[in-house]
Amino acid sequence: MFEQVWGNFLENFYDPNMHNQDWHKLYREYLPYTDKALDINEIGSIIDEMVGDLNASHTGFTPRQEHERRFKSQAFLGIEFDRSERLKQGIRISRVYPTTRLAAIYGISDGDILTSLDGVIIQSHTPVDSLLTGKVDKQIKFTIQKGDQEISGQVTGLSGSAARDLWYQYQVNRNRQKVEAATAGRVGYIHVPAMGESDYDDFYRDYFRDNFDKEAVILDFRGNRGGRVHDDIISLLTKTPYAYSARRNWGNIPRVEPRAGIYVPTIVLVDEDSFSDGEIFPNIYQYLKVGKVVGYPSSGAVIGTWPAELLDGSSMRMPGTGWYKVDGTNMEGTGVMPDILVEHSLNDIISNNDLQLQRAIAEILKEITE
Repeated sequence: MFEQVWGNFLENFYDPNMHNQDWHKLYREYLPYTDKALDINEIGSIIDEMVGDLNASHTGFTPRQEHERRFKSQAFLGIEFDRSERLKQGIRISRVYPTTRLAAIYGISDGDILTSLDGVIIQSHTPVDSLLTGKVDKQIKFTIQKGDQEISGQVTGLSGSAARDLWYQYQVNRNRQKVEAATAGRVGYIHVPAMGESDYDDFYRDYFRDNFDKEAVILDFRGNRGGRVHDDIISLLTKTPYAYSARRNWGNIPRVEPRAGIYVPTIVLVDEDSFSDGEIFPNIYQYLKVGKVVGYPSSGAVIGTWPAELLDGSSMRMPGTGWYKVDGTNMEGTGVMPDILVEHSLNDIISNNDLQLQRAIAEILKEITE
């Protein structure tokens, strides 16, 4: 497996100079360690060390599974706890996501206190996470103190991915509300979490369903995980109007043609967690001078990759396609440099003081009021 991975990189890695590493020398350096490896997982560690010397993104080795792994996932309730204080009894809830059963059915809100789970009284040292272990998709009974009222009920334990979806929707809705309030409804907000086909469909829907009547739109690519739909999105932003059409049953209001285009001012947000195609898009956006980019330099992790199956059932990521700017700059290792640099401090992050979004709002308002 070690030799197959080494050979695959030698033949397919996007840079024939192997990021200025002597790939044959690295083979000789790491090969002796494989004689002492006890299983495929240790081989994987050796491979990861060797590949790590390339200092390249989009790499990774996944060993075949030799033994069945059994573990119990932790369930979530759709809330977050305030762990900054330790109560004698119960644990304070710092946030309840509004679409959860706890909020919608039981009226639980921020500041209420969870006092028991499945009959276990929560005290100052009770391991709450352990009480939720192995309860994904199972009914969990609870009691919560809400002021002078004790509320009892039950909810279904959420998986980690479901809990993260709640967190994500909360963040997006909060940002959308901030933009709505700060611009008197004139500016829209769309977050693009990744660059897959479904993400493009969501982007298309979010604009033409929810933001088509806005005077401008903030496009948030912070935390974007990448994909391959940059061309689809940029084409919506760069179409040239060539005509207008009108129908009496539409109120005879002229509509621009082609209709599938975004013709209002936009501004893009990026940060250090923007990745891969989430960096390619802002680079194109800057090069074509569509609008300004605000935020913090992105990660500089831009290589086209594909999965490769190995002989024993293990697998690897093969970073085989380089991406370069028009001037020849390799985008791998070269993050997006925003036109307007805004850095968040740890205190900003903790207090949800989104200076980057605030600056984007200020800049886009200038464009539509000048």
